Amino acid sequence: MATNEQEAQQEVSSDMIGECIVINLCQPCTRKRTPSKATVFCKTCNEHLCEPCKKSHIIYKSGKHDTVIIENLNSAPAVVKMKGMDKCLDHDKNIKFICEDHSKLCCNTCMFIHRKCDNVNELASLSSQEGLELQDLNNTLLKLETETGSIIADCKLSEDALIETIAHIPKQLDKMKDRIIEIFDKAKSKMIAEAENFKAGEMNRLGERTNATLKVNEDINELLPVSSALVKHGTPEQKYIISHIMKEKIKYIETHITEQRNKHSTSNVALIFSKQLSSLLKEEEGIVKLNAERHLTYTGLFSFDTISKPCRSNNTAHGLTS
Repeated sequence: MATNEQEAQQEVSSDMIGECIVINLCQPCTRKRTPSKATVFCKTCNEHLCEPCKKSHIIYKSGKHDTVIIENLNSAPAVVKMKGMDKCLDHDKNIKFICEDHSKLCCNTCMFIHRKCDNVNELASLSSQEGLELQDLNNTLLKLETETGSIIADCKLSEDALIETIAHIPKQLDKMKDRIIEIFDKAKSKMIAEAENFKAGEMNRLGERTNATLKVNEDINELLPVSSALVKHGTPEQKYIISHIMKEKIKYIETHITEQRNKHSTSNVALIFSKQLSSLLKEEEGIVKLNAERHLTYTGLFSFDTISKPCRSNNTAHGLTS
């Protein structure tokens, strides 16, 4: 079993290979596409950090963090732990084969089941070309992580924008209150209730998108440290296994991101005062209408082209258009 120092060596900030020095970068900065050199390694989280990210890492990530300066890491053979990903899901045994006919990673027990398949290969006999593909898959996973982070940030911005627009409703109503105090008091309560109902529905929708995307992001964060380490230190068998796993996982993540992007919209509410307000001072209903809209701002996967269009709900109530 590898020690903590050995595990830390899986992604040390710099290694000497022949006459070349390979510099590893701060992982948070790399995910933000602003690469910078790592100066410390967090053994607790198995993550390389530059000095600014180290401070944020310690403050905002819960628990105690065992950090060490990169230069103080002891040299040790790189041993990559795959968090059980090299175990057969059916039999909890080490994966040794790949059945190309069924696109299934197999242990010795699976091999017996697939013994009649035409294309079953032993991982140890495969070439090391998977390293190049793994690098591409790893880069794709980094991009997908950025996309999921963007979706979560978009949801938060939509929540803030919705809350901000709803906060203006009492002020708008109060401007008219001096003229028709009694009726406007009733309209105020009615409009705020409708707006809060709309907000509750929108918050629930955005919360569901956020939670679903957080789950996908957890999958990415589980795979990423392993795949990043295997790109540099993995054996051919390990690289082949993680590449196979990542292909399936990336398909799922890309589908999720596309679905979430298609669903993305911004919501706001605004009051519409009737032009005939002066003739309706004696009426208690229909004085003010709540205009609730959701604006789709779909951005294609890895695209900078944004499509924005209004999206109205079919749900209507007296004095409410949405």
